[in-house]
Amino acid sequence: MTRAHLGLMALLAFGACSGSDDKETGDTGPTASGCDTELFMEDENNYSFTADFQIGTVEIAPQSDFTVDWSALSVDIRGRTVDPTTIEQLLLVEFELSQQEILDKIDANSFDQDDALYQYLWDNDADVDTMSASEFTIIGNPIDFSQFDDDPGDTWLMSVTNNPDGRFDFLMNVFLKPTEGSTNTTVALDNSTSALNFDVDLQSNTQMCVPADNPDIILDWTKVTTDAYLRSLDLAYVNNLVIGHVADENLDNVEGIFLRLYDEADMLYDLDVNGLDFAYLNEATSRADGSPFPGFTPDGTWVVAVECTRTECTNPAPILLVVMDVQ
Repeated sequence: MTRAHLGLMALLAFGACSGSDDKETGDTGPTASGCDTELFMEDENNYSFTADFQIGTVEIAPQSDFTVDWSALSVDIRGRTVDPTTIEQLLLVEFELSQQEILDKIDANSFDQDDALYQYLWDNDADVDTMSASEFTIIGNPIDFSQFDDDPGDTWLMSVTNNPDGRFDFLMNVFLKPTEGSTNTTVALDNSTSALNFDVDLQSNTQMCVPADNPDIILDWTKVTTDAYLRSLDLAYVNNLVIGHVADENLDNVEGIFLRLYDEADMLYDLDVNGLDFAYLNEATSRADGSPFPGFTPDGTWVVAVECTRTECTNPAPILLVVMDVQ
């Protein structure tokens, strides 16, 4: 097979409905609560997030088939419980980057589509917890083990993933290093193979005042200049908005479950905002049953997050997130 830049797949994860792409403002002045219904998010409203992603390395025999075993995996990098037989996919990617460069790009959520040389995929159709690397394919073609040579310029990254709505949800990761002299042909993953350490602050930045029980709210982020990764905000990375509610009002506790926030939320609403800089929140729909967003309630904690759910966005933290002050 000819060596070529294939890049990461440019799949999009669309929400339950697509947001309007032309903003029209009507009666958006202050309500009886004193809060406006047209909200302009600024840098001071955005949360802060830093991550330190650590991935282990396994040396394997070069240019050889190998077995992948994740049967000992019971908790993923976000602290979520995992049944190893129910994972959906394994992803194997060759990069022309060093391990540290890959880690830096994951931490900064800054992969480019041409960072990857080859991307192999395997679907767990039989609900098993081991597989042979010979089962990996690329666009229907089997893996070419001649690529697994001891080349110091290339790095192989393998990930155990699920794929909800077309987005890779990375559960565990490992670097593979074909090494001359190695006879190892088994790659075993467990709960300690990789770790995602993070620091999140939901309390230092200014919350946004929002009226209770009123879904007719416009959220505009045109005034935001920097995303949570300290990059200039690029709308090319914006494609999904999430409104989430957790029953706990203690932000210390919410910060503690941040990477599991969507899993522990009792209400989640999605809206496709691909490339947009605003959203009508009344167009968001429930992830549970498709019902429309009914407005914020003055209990628990409400957040609105703007995400990149494309496959090149490997860090699970949102680009923007604001805590709502419901009045």
